[in-house]
Amino acid sequence: MHAYTSIKIGAHDDQPQSAQTVQAFLEVLEATDWTTIMGRWLETQETPLPAYVLQHTKNSATLSVSRICHDDVDYYQLMFFQRIKAGLFKKKMVGLSTELHAVGDMADFAECFWAGQFDELQQRMRAKGVNTFA
Repeated sequence: MHAYTSIKIGAHDDQPQSAQTVQAFLEVLEATDWTTIMGRWLETQETPLPAYVLQHTKNSATLSVSRICHDDVDYYQLMFFQRIKAGLFKKKMVGLSTELHAVGDMADFAECFWAGQFDELQQRMRAKGVNTFA
């Protein structure tokens, strides 16, 4: 099972939601009024970018998904984070961020995350062009 929380204007949603399928999660993304949410966020910018944060329950991985809808711009902003083993007692955080200007690509990226194919997801994100976080 996968869980997600939403970040709107302010703090995280206290009640994590679950999505049984990728399609169910994609429907949540499409049903969200991103124009209104992002418009309010742009006024203050006091919180992180509004997003749905999808958590892979078996691994230490999250995928944060925002949709930027402003004037003639419409794209998804993805941020992927994963804790990976870096030694006997150490872990490191991998962080990637990319923009999906072909909105239809979101399903492919969500499928990779859902299936736990994190290496494939990272390759796809790098192919789109990414920002890497230490």
